[in-house]
Amino acid sequence: MYPGARWGTDWLQAGCGQPAAVGVRSLYTQCVRIRIWFEGQPECPEICGICSVQSVCMMGRCLNLRLCDRFPNSLPMVSSDGYAGDPSSIWAGYMTEKFSPATGLGNCHLQTVFGRFHRPSPWIGTECRWYETPDGDCLALHAPHFLEDDPSSPLVLVLHGLEGSVASPYVQGLMASLLERQFQVAVMHFRGCGGVPNRLPRAYHSGDSEDPRWLVGQLQEAFPSTPIMVVGYSLGGNVLLKMLGEDGACSRIVAAVAVSSPMDLHACSRRINTGLSKLYQRHLLGCLRMTLRQKAADPGMAAALPNVDDGASFVNFRRFDHVFTAPLHGFRSVDDYYTQASSKPLLRDIRVPTLIINAIDDPFVCPSAIPSQREVSSAVRLGVSERGGHVGFVSGSLWQPTYWLEETIPRFLCSVIGGNPRVRLP
Repeated sequence: MYPGARWGTDWLQAGCGQPAAVGVRSLYTQCVRIRIWFEGQPECPEICGICSVQSVCMMGRCLNLRLCDRFPNSLPMVSSDGYAGDPSSIWAGYMTEKFSPATGLGNCHLQTVFGRFHRPSPWIGTECRWYETPDGDCLALHAPHFLEDDPSSPLVLVLHGLEGSVASPYVQGLMASLLERQFQVAVMHFRGCGGVPNRLPRAYHSGDSEDPRWLVGQLQEAFPSTPIMVVGYSLGGNVLLKMLGEDGACSRIVAAVAVSSPMDLHACSRRINTGLSKLYQRHLLGCLRMTLRQKAADPGMAAALPNVDDGASFVNFRRFDHVFTAPLHGFRSVDDYYTQASSKPLLRDIRVPTLIINAIDDPFVCPSAIPSQREVSSAVRLGVSERGGHVGFVSGSLWQPTYWLEETIPRFLCSVIGGNPRVRLP
């Protein structure tokens, strides 16, 4: 037994620096969960009498909630951060999507990484067009076919995740599904992604809504009769939701889907700095460091950037954002960046039909970052599932997997355009 632990169904709120034990009893089982937190320790060890599923960090500090396979709905909990644990805000429309993970792929980490190993190589070729931005930089737009102004064939613009590209398996899979249904599709590379350094010291960040907004304007001018829809994954999803909230009724987009979006960057930066999620953090920071080193090969650019060889700048996302993201993009501090770039406060202002898809077990996204229905506008549909990992959502079986997102996203977009005679419903 851990020091300071206690069994029970009561809620405890401990002051900072004090051991905190929180016990929760499931409503319909006798599964007792105990959470223990100590100041300075990144994870909360636990004792459970019955179930053995993975725990989900809620606040990155002391609030952890375990999901019991036998009955997932548990009583709320209290953390030393003062989070009240209201289930409607924690679970945010819990199980509004009936996603079932593939047999053998129920674990959130398997859901997260499976697609990259199952479909490691891109199979859809694209042509790239470069757009000169107003500030003297450039954006790449990849499309598998020549784009045309056709009101019967909507154009779907895809925004990838952190250090992603048109070659990312989830992007390739969505492109294939959309093309099969007669959509036009194009993928925007955020600045510096895709292996080509951008021209300016700044690059892109989780709240960078100006670039996709500007590109959507360019596309609308080129194809004025074509409906434009946007799908964003992870970082790209948060960027998309922020843009939709900022634009409100003036948005030029007719429909949107955001997948696995970190809508509260404060909470999500803590989430990814705990437990096995640190492995993803280490990998992504390694990718960012390689991109920055490639960019810093130009002596003039190296002089304008923080020291890319300082390993201390890459120990976690908060440190990286403090050293690189915030100063290079005009934020006062890392906390100012997280506050201004988080899309969650803007979700009530969205006026475009929007589907937000998240999994409670996402190893990147803190469940408290997922909104409840009262935190979004009537134009937003919440698609929250118990499982799915981060941009995973693999169903079927391990031997015959199917990619649930590649059916769900086109189905939603088709529902928005209604009786379009050309686009084929899934």
